[in-house]
Amino acid sequence: QLKKQYENFLTMAGRTELFPIDREAVSESVIRIAFENHLLGDCEAWLSYANARVDTSHDYSGDKAAAALTLIGPFIAGAEALYCRMTGEARFD
Repeated sequence: QLKKQYENFLTMAGRTELFPIDREAVSESVIRIAFENHLLGDCEAWLSYANARVDTSHDYSGDKAAAALTLIGPFIAGAEALYCRMTGEARFD
């Protein structure tokens, strides 16, 4: 059933795959659709994760890297919550 949910999500987003992540794949519309379907808890946070990934993909400045590093903890927590929503499993400890 999880595979079918994933396929439905991609169809609604007009995509055939979600990865590799780039500016086109992690578009605002895909994140907003996931948020509207209660897969993501904080839409703006996920947009900031996607933007940080794009910003650091070709720019290796210390400032951008430091900014991206501040998002790692919240990103991991968000990824865990997404996993739990999609699988119905309890949170990791």
